[in-house]
Amino acid sequence: MEQTPVPQGPMERPGAEAAAAIVDGAIDELVAGRATLEEVLARHPERREELAPLLEAALAMVELPRMGERAPDPERRAAFMATIAGTAQERPR
Repeated sequence: MEQTPVPQGPMERPGAEAAAAIVDGAIDELVAGRATLEEVLARHPERREELAPLLEAALAMVELPRMGERAPDPERRAAFMATIAGTAQERPR
């Protein structure tokens, strides 16, 4: 029986380890401000199409505002638990 080829993502193609190493190093440089996206892509023109979307996504994630961790508000939790306790619950079958 013939198998249908599974599409490969950028990190599953031959040379994926090399691309992963480039991405890791590039992210470090970009976050530290030692290089721009265009500078990184100019160093790897043969992989530009592969690297550009990965690095753009990584930069977008870095620029997202960080949510500070905080303990749950005990009053809100108690109110939520009271609401749940007052509703009908479906029992596992």
